Amino acid sequence: MLISYREYTEPTKLVPTHLPDEVYGQCILAFQKVCVDVLLVNISRRVIYLARRVIEPAKGWWWFIGGRVNAGEDYVLAAARHIKTDTSLDLSKERFVGPVAFHHYTFSTRQEEPQDIGCDTPVLAFLLELDDAEIDMASSRLNSDEYDSTLGLRAFMRKGLVAEGVHQAIVDIYDQIFPV
Repeated sequence: MLISYREYTEPTKLVPTHLPDEVYGQCILAFQKVCVDVLLVNISRRVIYLARRVIEPAKGWWWFIGGRVNAGEDYVLAAARHIKTDTSLDLSKERFVGPVAFHHYTFSTRQEEPQDIGCDTPVLAFLLELDDAEIDMASSRLNSDEYDSTLGLRAFMRKGLVAEGVHQAIVDIYDQIFPV
């Protein structure tokens, strides 16, 4: 499946702003937050790498590396920023393929208070192939504020994804990247 993707931008005065959690929590009741996910892969081995989340949403799940896109931020640069923040890998935007998928999640929980009202999140997913040394580095430097750094990155093939009971979105994107 081919996804057409282009960005059309004009100069703006948008400045990324971080709001206090309480204010941000109120804002996302009215607005969607847009996120990027990065699917770490080894194409020749047909393997994807996931990390176990330690925060909402998706707390306790094996998940992609990723997060919020700032206002006015290029999506690929947002993906590269999250990879750097969450794994310490400083990679050029040319390494990211995609987006390869567009997902829309409605989670029952969120990180911001009140956590139990959920969140609505459209997500652009990118593909990033890493070599063994990069996987080792990313795994050993995983951001413990968002992921279980004691587990690091875990390699999955399709059978392992199903056995682990990962979210259907991950199985679907695996099947898209590695068709049978």
